[in-house]
Amino acid sequence: MGSISWLIAFVVVLLGPTIPFNTSAGFSSVAWAFDEKPAEVLVYLRPNTSDGTFEVIGVLPEILAKAADLSQQRWQTLFPVFTGEVVDKTKPAILGIYQINGQRIGFQPRFPLIKGATYTAQFDLGLLAKWTGITTPISQPVLSETFTLPKPPTVATTTVSHIFPSANQLPENLLKFYIHFSAPMQRGQIYQYIYLQDREGNRVDRPFLELEPELWDPKTRRVTIFFHPGRIKRGLRLHEDLGLALHVGKQYQLVIDQNIQDENGNPLVETVRKNFHVIEPDRTSPNYKSWNLTAPTSGTHDPVILTLSESLDRALLGRMLDIQDANGGSIGGSVHISLAETQWRFEPQKPWSPGTYSIQVNTILEDLAGNQLHRLFDVDLQNKPQTHSEEKTYITLSLEIAPKQSGR
Repeated sequence: MGSISWLIAFVVVLLGPTIPFNTSAGFSSVAWAFDEKPAEVLVYLRPNTSDGTFEVIGVLPEILAKAADLSQQRWQTLFPVFTGEVVDKTKPAILGIYQINGQRIGFQPRFPLIKGATYTAQFDLGLLAKWTGITTPISQPVLSETFTLPKPPTVATTTVSHIFPSANQLPENLLKFYIHFSAPMQRGQIYQYIYLQDREGNRVDRPFLELEPELWDPKTRRVTIFFHPGRIKRGLRLHEDLGLALHVGKQYQLVIDQNIQDENGNPLVETVRKNFHVIEPDRTSPNYKSWNLTAPTSGTHDPVILTLSESLDRALLGRMLDIQDANGGSIGGSVHISLAETQWRFEPQKPWSPGTYSIQVNTILEDLAGNQLHRLFDVDLQNKPQTHSEEKTYITLSLEIAPKQSGR
């Protein structure tokens, strides 16, 4: 590991011959030839702390002009960055975007680097010469440098702020969990530290669909974990072999282990467990015709209250309903969801005016088993499939706000 391994990002720099030559620090002497006039430069790797990205700095314009048409795939082969102390090309390099800006070749990782993790970067001068058609003698064709990103002292401050569904009775064919954290988290660890166990503490075998990449929100503060659909959908091989992960009448715990790390490499304040009891599977669509709507009073900021007939998907419930005026314009305001995701409240930015409004509900709104308003998640393949003659994109709920009565 080089003496400068504590910094954030590797930099490959092609500079003039005034830079001291030092192959132990990742240098290579290169004689680039243009129009039969060789120009000796030094190439070396060094980290850059400016923005946590990887860069090739100071490359001669003639080289950049020839390299401008290289594909992203070729750039990843030319200048890959790997996790770990050795380059293992049987494993994928870190994903990201390569761009040429001025005299810089930049690499922007798709996800932030992990504090405390070790990275190794390579820069293949031989391939650069080959793919740009440049004839050059190179003393060290492939440069490599390894560093460990510094990790702050361990201070556990991050907690699990919410787990949805929030109810403690959940259907046997539950589709997903949403787990919210109080701070950004690291990627690539949820299936190691988040698991399901029964009342006796035995882990449930393969309950989740282990996706790569994991389903994080852009701020890496909420992760979505799906139960494996192959175990839920009747008629599929995995359902026949393993059955549902949950069983009616039994108690389970969703466990978020304290050792899962936030973006600073610190553990949670404590392990969190969600206890729940399993009830009968839900294989019917939400009955929106049974929802109860409470209208506000005009001239107030009172909320519209929609009381649902069952718990619905928390994330979709926050996005799939829109209140519009008589002209179809959306009303600005804030949404609040409560009572185990059975109550939707909308508070307007401005006082209500009397008139006719509507609540537009997107029919992809789901219940806890993934059943949408006009489409079931699980259709028994051994029976006739469900038809969708009434399927629509939206349903409309009418909302009348009466004029404020005098004297009130």
